[in-house]
Parts: sequence; C-alpha cells; structure tokens
Amino acid sequence: MIDPNAGSASAGSSSPTIVYDGGPCTVQNLFHSQSYTNSGLSLVAAAPGLRTKVLVVQLSCHTFTTSGFAVLKDGAGNNLASIMLVTALGQTVQADGAGFVYTQTPVKSALQFFYTGNGGFMGQLVYYQAA
Repeated sequence: MIDPNAGSASAGSSSPTIVYDGGPCTVQNLFHSQSYTNSGLSLVAAAPGLRTKVLVVQLSCHTFTTSGFAVLKDGAGNNLASIMLVTALGQTVQADGAGFVYTQTPVKSALQFFYTGNGGFMGQLVYYQAA
C-alpha cells in the first residue's frame, strides 16, 4: 500500500501528484490513442533500478473489428495484467483501489500495451516508478 502522507500525522501534507514508496515518487499520466492488429505499443520505457507501478488503467475501444484481449506486458513480453476481453465497442477502468498498485513491471523493464484482435483504443495510464 502507498502512504500518501509518508507517515506524517498531518493529512494536509499529502499531494495528489506524489506517492511515497521508499521515498517520494511523482505520479505520471499517460494518454494514448492507436489502432492495433495483434500488436502492441511500448507505453513506458525501462528505467535502471526501477519498476513501473500502475495505479489506474482506463481503456476505451472506439473502433472494433475483431475480438481479442487487451493486456499489459513487461518488456520481455510476459503478461502482467489482462485489462479486458473486447467483443464490441466499450470501455473499462481497472484499479485496485486508493493506495494500491494494480500491477507492476520487473526492475528495469518497459511497460507495454498489447491487443490480440483488431481494433482502435484510447486510454489513460496513471503510474509511477520506484525501486
């Protein structure tokens, strides 16, 4: 669990753009829109000594051709999280609740989005990087 106050007794000291995971980490927002045909896209580059920790994934299928799975993968192509099975136009939000990490990469690994079917997506990723 992430401590937004870093153990501080003062609730007013938290920041919505900083989480404390072994020290202060800046929360990042990434927006993307792209079409996929059994292909993927690297969303976050690998960082030496750090993991990418995903807090929220919001995904919307805006162009549907064939069904498939939308998944997050690490830089080696291993599945980290299955976001949704897409069988028509639609959207989803995936999060494990306030203060929890939804999924994370291994140390020094990129974070990738992959779709096994054919369709177009818009999405938002909320993440940070920490050891």
